[in-house]
Amino acid sequence: MKKTLPLIVLLISLILLPLIHAEDVSKYEAQQTIKEASDLIFEMENEGLSIIAVKDLLKEAEIAYERAEFAELIKKNITGSLAEEARKSLEGLNYVAFNYTDVLIYTKQIKEKRDTAFELYDHLSALEIKKNEYLSLNVDITLAEELLIQANEEFILERYQQTSELIEQIDNELELRRAEQTTLRVIVSSGKNFFIKYWWEILIVLLILGIIIGFSWRKFIIKRLRSRIHHLKTEKESLKELIKKTQFQRFKEGSIPGMVYNVRIEKYSERLDEINHTLPVKKAELQRKLRREKETRSFFQFNKKKKITKKNR
Repeated sequence: MKKTLPLIVLLISLILLPLIHAEDVSKYEAQQTIKEASDLIFEMENEGLSIIAVKDLLKEAEIAYERAEFAELIKKNITGSLAEEARKSLEGLNYVAFNYTDVLIYTKQIKEKRDTAFELYDHLSALEIKKNEYLSLNVDITLAEELLIQANEEFILERYQQTSELIEQIDNELELRRAEQTTLRVIVSSGKNFFIKYWWEILIVLLILGIIIGFSWRKFIIKRLRSRIHHLKTEKESLKELIKKTQFQRFKEGSIPGMVYNVRIEKYSERLDEINHTLPVKKAELQRKLRREKETRSFFQFNKKKKITKKNR
């Protein structure tokens, strides 16, 4: 048994050795992923999609590749002008940790953004067709049309999360208006005689239905606004943390070069400015909706008390 133990250990080592380096990415593989990412961006551009964010990611991927290439030269103790340039470029940085795997972080994000962009583009196209179809059926698409314009604007600005939320809202709005019209059609198709006979009951039902839908829609809008405000606050805090983290990586750890630092800080700051501009507007809008909701509720409560008082007399 003692004689066979070293042999077993050797066999296990030979099996696990390739797995230890399985995650390493070669220089060629990194070059290929950058090329593939460039092709994806070219495809997006040909389709007329916005490519600002993915181009920034490609730039960071190229920086990561150059950084890994320079680190490789230093690790191999290669001499010459290129090696000297590499040493100057990475001076003060922890170049030991730099490798070509870093490139995949950015190219993966590019692919994800590309897939999301095309998926949202298809959804927006489908909603446009659906809107026109419902318009031909005399469905009220006023609000859906406004929201669709807003969704397209968000999509152009590459705000994919907001675009996705608006797409869901537009679809719900179209179905709600279609359901309203279907209800009316069922009532009309039941015949003129039926309407003449039960017109008063039908009027009450429609009135109640309208009130319920009105209240439901108001609650939906208020809920959506609260969700949007919460999302913006969360994103704002996340951006602040990312800025702090980037500053720490640059000035304390020295793990990122100045170019990457400037790109990230500029991007985070621009988004923070957008949020700081949007957040007060959304809060004010929410307060208006809540005030109207309170006024409506007070009106119904007042009328109810008035009826009870009259009854007691």
